[in-house]
Amino acid sequence: MGDSFKVMQKEHRIVLRIIQSAITKEETEQLLENEGDGEFSWDLVYKLLCKNSLDGVTYPYVSKLAKEFGPPEKLMDLWKQGVLLKAIRQLRLEKALATVCKSAKEENLELIIMKGITLGHLYPQSEYRFSSDTDLLVSKESREEAKELFMLLGYQYKRQKDNVDEFALGDCHMIELHTSLWEGFTGVKIEQLERLNLTREDRLIKLQVDDYQVTTLGYTEHLVYQIYHIIKHFCLEGIGIRYLVDITLYVNYYFFHIDFKQFWNQMKEVDYDRFCMKIFSICISKFNMNPGCNPNKVSMSSEEEEMLVTDFLSLGSMDEMDNKDWEALNIIAPYFCNPMEGRNGKLLRIVKMICPPKAYLSEEFDYAKKNPILLPIAWVARGCNFHQKKKRNKLKYGLIKKISKAEYRISLMKKAGIIS
Repeated sequence: MGDSFKVMQKEHRIVLRIIQSAITKEETEQLLENEGDGEFSWDLVYKLLCKNSLDGVTYPYVSKLAKEFGPPEKLMDLWKQGVLLKAIRQLRLEKALATVCKSAKEENLELIIMKGITLGHLYPQSEYRFSSDTDLLVSKESREEAKELFMLLGYQYKRQKDNVDEFALGDCHMIELHTSLWEGFTGVKIEQLERLNLTREDRLIKLQVDDYQVTTLGYTEHLVYQIYHIIKHFCLEGIGIRYLVDITLYVNYYFFHIDFKQFWNQMKEVDYDRFCMKIFSICISKFNMNPGCNPNKVSMSSEEEEMLVTDFLSLGSMDEMDNKDWEALNIIAPYFCNPMEGRNGKLLRIVKMICPPKAYLSEEFDYAKKNPILLPIAWVARGCNFHQKKKRNKLKYGLIKKISKAEYRISLMKKAGIIS
C-alpha cells in the first residue's frame, strides 16, 4: 500500500457523528443532516461501532433517531439484544472485580487499577463501556500474595505472557496482573518512560466506585499512561476509536485536576508530544474535548487526520482479510521500543524482521538470548511457528504480506510523529 490510505467513507463520518452525539448528549434529530442526501449502509455503521466496542454507548442515542434516519427495525432488534448481553457480562465483571478489591483491602494488599472501571464511570452508562479484562498493577514483592488471593477467590491461572500473569473466573472475568506499567518491553523508549515514575506512592489516588474504593494512578499520571497505551497498540496492532473517546471523557471530567504543564513536559521528554497533539486535535474536532488541554497545536492536514481516523475506525486493518495475525512475529515491537530503528533502510528492516537480534526475541526463545550462538535455531523456529499457525488458521497470506503490512505500519508511525 505504500504511503496510500483509504479515503474516509460516508459511514465513517456518520459513525463519528453518532459517537459525538452519544457522549455529549446532544439532540439527535439533526444528527445526520450535514451528511446530505444519498444512501449509506446502516449494517456497516453497526459493524464499525461493534468493532470499536461502542455499540453499547451509542445504542440509546441511535434508538432515538427520527425514523427516516434510523436503522431498519431488524437491525435495531439485533443491536439491542447484543448490547443487553454485553451489559450483563459487564455487570458480572464489575461484581467480580468488586469482590477482588474488597478482599485485597482486607488483606492489606494494594492493587492499582489501570483504565477499565476507572474510566467506565465517565460514560453516560458505565455498564455500556465494555471491557474484556481488568489490568491490575502490584509491586513485585506482592506478586505471589496477589496470585494466591485470586486463586482463593476461584480464579484459574491461565498463563504468563510478557511478564503479565493472566487469571480467569470462568467466562465472567479476566485479570491481567502486572508488576510494571510497561509489561515485558525493553529498550530506549521504555527506559525513558520508567524515568517518569508514574507509580510513585504519593501520586496515587482513591476513587469511589459504587460501595467500594479503588486505587489508581494520579490524574496526570493516568493520562500519560493512557497515551502510552494508545501508542503501544497503534504501533503493534492498531487501536479502536474508543481509545480516543476514553481520552476525551477523561480530560473533560478531570480537566481541573490534570497538571497539563507537567503532562506536556513529560510528553516531550519521551518524544510523544507530536503524536499526542494530533490525537488531541482529533478529539477536539470530532468529540468536543476541551480545547484548553492542547495549547501547543500541531499542524495537521485534513489528509493526515483522515488517515489516522480511518486507521482507528478499522482497528489498524488494511483490508477485510486482515485479522491481526500479521503481528504474530512481533516484527513491529523493535520500532515501538527503539524508534530510531525506523530510520534504517527497508532492506535492513526486512532482514531484522526475519532474523531479529536477541534483544527483540520473545521469552519463548530465552535460550538464544542467553547463548547468541543459538540465534539461527531461534530464527528457524520462529519461521516454523508462523507457517504452522498459517496452515492451522488457513490464513490467506504469508510472510511477504506480513512484511508489507509491517512497512505500512511503520509508515503510519512516521506520519503520526512516533518515529522521526
